[in-house]
Amino acid sequence: MLIPDKIELEFGHCDSNSVYMSELMDRAKNMGAQKNNEFYNDNVRAIDLNQDGICEYILKYYDGGPNTIEEIYEIEDNKLHQIYFGWENSFKWAERSDNGYARMINHYYTGHKTNPIWKFSILEYDGERYSGAYSPELTYGQMRDFGLKEYKLKNYEVAEIYFRNILKLYSFRNPTTDLNNLALVLIKQDKLEDAKNLLFEELKKRKSPDTFYNLSIIFKKQHDKENELKYIEESNRLKQSTFKKNRIAELKNKLNNSR
Repeated sequence: MLIPDKIELEFGHCDSNSVYMSELMDRAKNMGAQKNNEFYNDNVRAIDLNQDGICEYILKYYDGGPNTIEEIYEIEDNKLHQIYFGWENSFKWAERSDNGYARMINHYYTGHKTNPIWKFSILEYDGERYSGAYSPELTYGQMRDFGLKEYKLKNYEVAEIYFRNILKLYSFRNPTTDLNNLALVLIKQDKLEDAKNLLFEELKKRKSPDTFYNLSIIFKKQHDKENELKYIEESNRLKQSTFKKNRIAELKNKLNNSR
């Protein structure tokens, strides 16, 4: 399954009701663990999850222990109805499902919190609450290994899904390596312009020999010797190899003979 893209939702921009917001704030205050200086400025915020113009409400509060809790409520029969409960900042909003509600990419860990094993699940609104729609129990390392395995088996479309998902979920881990893995499977499928755009965007952030080298592969496939030479030279400047040196010499000889 291709993980949905992350999206940003704006707070407000919907028909909110101060009565419900006050009721949620009172619930947090009545738990007894709160102190005035521990309250967020945004303890209760209104947000439209399904673009119907009617607000849902996000409540944040301190649970008296090590965690800050995030709950989401909708209005049902003029009453607050909880549709989500979890830790603060444990999810990101993602593309909407068919019912119009934004999905959640939920990050969680197993094992001890001093050495957590991070995994993810996709949550969707099921008509009553947010529940698990897809939970493959895969870590970053497992996804990377599966992607590389599919690549070696020449199952490039499947490998592409793994590498795209890694970049969506774990872009902070090894972004240059993971992006170049995706670029390679795109090249193998002759999606050259997609791969080129991906690599050029990467060069705006970071310079690496792999990124330059993969661009040289693309230009080689496009029979563009001048640009192939340009990028393989940049790659060799950052990380030299005999193969690159030989290819550079070969390209220079061909270009000189064609002039």
